[in-house]
Amino acid sequence: MADDEVYLLDHYIVALTNQNKTLGLYRPTRKGKKLIHTIEKSKYKLFVYNNRFMGYKLEFSGHSLQVFRDRKPVTQYALKSPKKEGIESLLL
Repeated sequence: MADDEVYLLDHYIVALTNQNKTLGLYRPTRKGKKLIHTIEKSKYKLFVYNNRFMGYKLEFSGHSLQVFRDRKPVTQYALKSPKKEGIESLLL
């Protein structure tokens, strides 16, 4: 086990990749490991995609969270009684 890998019940491996900029979710195989999903984070966006670059984008803005699937908006969540800080304080 490497320093940047976490094993989850021998079914999945979570590893830091791309110079600690992304998280990779792998499935162990006989020949090593197979990439299932990649997770990247920018300032207010979170990208979760597979090896074909299809997946979800979670976009945080103000007091809301908007979810996109393959460039199409799927749903939006908003806080009913937002605090002063908003969602941005959770991401920093």
